[in-house]
Amino acid sequence: MGIPDFQSFLLPVLRLASSRDVRTKDSLDAISDEFGLTEEERDTPLPSGKRTVVASRLSWALYYLARAGMLENKVRGVYSITQKGQDLLSRGFEKLPPRFYGKNLLSLPHFTKTSGKERSHPTGSVRATSLKTQWRRVRKKLWSGHMGYCVTP
Repeated sequence: MGIPDFQSFLLPVLRLASSRDVRTKDSLDAISDEFGLTEEERDTPLPSGKRTVVASRLSWALYYLARAGMLENKVRGVYSITQKGQDLLSRGFEKLPPRFYGKNLLSLPHFTKTSGKERSHPTGSVRATSLKTQWRRVRKKLWSGHMGYCVTP
């Protein structure tokens, strides 16, 4: 069968969250059992070798569900279902239609409200701000004589 894509994880994760709080490490076995994954599939590492494919896909599913307002993350790494998530489950889907993920998920108002694209910094881009901050630090060190020079700020 193979390991399903992360979109296939969305509904099972939501169902799991309706019965208890979801933690990535604690939920791996329950989700793997639901998909009928073999031990070899459960232990398949990502190319980086840092995590398993199943753990990565579960994490992405949790991330997208939380960003869409279906789950809430009150404590780091612990997710619980919201009313919005309960409402979606009550619709009785066997599998989520494509309109609930991908570009459609990204277009949900709650998702875009908290996405990085909507954030703005008063002085411009984050990169420009960090460069300004770094330049101030260098000037301060130069001014204080740490580098052996005396440059006015």
